[in-house]
Amino acid sequence: MKKLKLYLKKFHLGLFAIPFIPFGNPADNPSDVPKDLGSLDKFIGNVTDIALGAAGFVALVFIFWGGYLWITSTGDPGQIEKGKKTLIYAVGGLLLVILSGTIVNVVIALLNN
Repeated sequence: MKKLKLYLKKFHLGLFAIPFIPFGNPADNPSDVPKDLGSLDKFIGNVTDIALGAAGFVALVFIFWGGYLWITSTGDPGQIEKGKKTLIYAVGGLLLVILSGTIVNVVIALLNN
């Protein structure tokens, strides 16, 4: 059982490393490099895109974790309830991330006009 827990911890740490793996240099294709980084609205848009992407990833990890807790509960009511609560809060967090991204995009669009 200790080996399984150690393996799962290493696996979960590996999942957190996936977004940080570089998949290419954007300077390889100059058309991919943004040309106008000086405007404040573009900077705010870039920062919020990164933050919302990270928050969405964390919510997705918690959705998987809640499902894992529920599936491996082996009929224990406390563990089932813990898994359900984790799923409910993670889905609520994901909806909040989507809603906040929409609000930020609307505000940026209104500021551009």
